[in-house]
Amino acid sequence: MAAYRVKFEEAREAEDYHSLYRDFEFVVETAKLLATRVRHNATAQGSDTSSVGEEDYVSRSLWIAALVTYGRCFHHGRRKHLNESDFEGQSEEVLQWHRYFKDTRDKHVAHSVNPFEESATGVSIVDRESDAPRVDGAGVVYLLRAGEPVEVVEQLRRHAAWLQQVVYQRYNEAIQKVIDKANSLSKEELCQLPPLEMKPEMGFEAARKARR
Repeated sequence: MAAYRVKFEEAREAEDYHSLYRDFEFVVETAKLLATRVRHNATAQGSDTSSVGEEDYVSRSLWIAALVTYGRCFHHGRRKHLNESDFEGQSEEVLQWHRYFKDTRDKHVAHSVNPFEESATGVSIVDRESDAPRVDGAGVVYLLRAGEPVEVVEQLRRHAAWLQQVVYQRYNEAIQKVIDKANSLSKEELCQLPPLEMKPEMGFEAARKARR
């Protein structure tokens, strides 16, 4: 069955909630992938967690992607967003986890100066105890907080899954408004609706455009 594009306010509301639903879906699925990798790595490495390699970069990338996507669902912008009032009726622990994920996203991911990463410069001193000590070299040590344990990753997944259902209910309500609005259009107005066609923009020009 062919579909036709509508652009009234009720449609925008439905589109916003559908976008939020997809964002939380991404968080859920990404957290699932990460939890699987964390468990596998813990079994493969045993107690040796000193090595850093490709797997660490992949796991960090998944965690950052999940956190950034979670955080943008609460970002004040043109799209509808959630806030702490959406946790009304939930336990204080649920709200604490939400704040933890959002704060971690803000500090650990969005800003380069934060408590979770640190750089320190040191110098090596030759003959330090002698009468003529001298500096032989210098270097910077970079310390980055390691990934979260699997329990925290699973908590993010459960959190996002619950919020996904919250926005899904609102999406269904918004879709009903779209149907009601469309049914109020005249025959002429319905026949003038263009076919529903979508093509994502690409390239530099699209990147420069202001958010709609």
